[in-house]
Amino acid sequence: MKITHLRNATMLLEAGDFKILVDPMLGKKGTAGPPFSFIRFKAQKNPIVDLPTGAMEQIQNTTHCLITHLHPDHLDGEGERFLREKQIPVICSFKDEKALRKKGLNVFQTVQYCTNSPFLGGTIRGVRAVYGRPCEICSKCSQTCYCQPHGSCESLPYHSRRTEERNG
Repeated sequence: MKITHLRNATMLLEAGDFKILVDPMLGKKGTAGPPFSFIRFKAQKNPIVDLPTGAMEQIQNTTHCLITHLHPDHLDGEGERFLREKQIPVICSFKDEKALRKKGLNVFQTVQYCTNSPFLGGTIRGVRAVYGRPCEICSKCSQTCYCQPHGSCESLPYHSRRTEERNG
């Protein structure tokens, strides 16, 4: 497997005959929005860095696209245009399917939370993600969940091991 990090969440995964574009933010620096700001930093419009030289050439033979979620720093208009024009098959959360189809994208597979699904000869597992404080262990998938007691990840906005490690 080869992983090429292009910027922020955008990367290209190459495995066998598959070239999977993840979270395609393909526009020029500062052309998408909205701006992100932090208390101690000046607000900047996304994307906040240029694509590396040759990035568009690298992704021309993309076979599939994985869109992790619809935050504005994970998919922009140029990414949508690229996927639409090439009719690249998109894998996304079941919660994002309707919005992505409305944009004219070729959604061919959705992913459920806490469930392994077949994926290009392997498996993919939907994991909710938030930044917050851990509240309990999910009764269905045994991962740490965040923000409110609920018993199962189906009733919670998100959960992630990444948040647990960051806050730990």
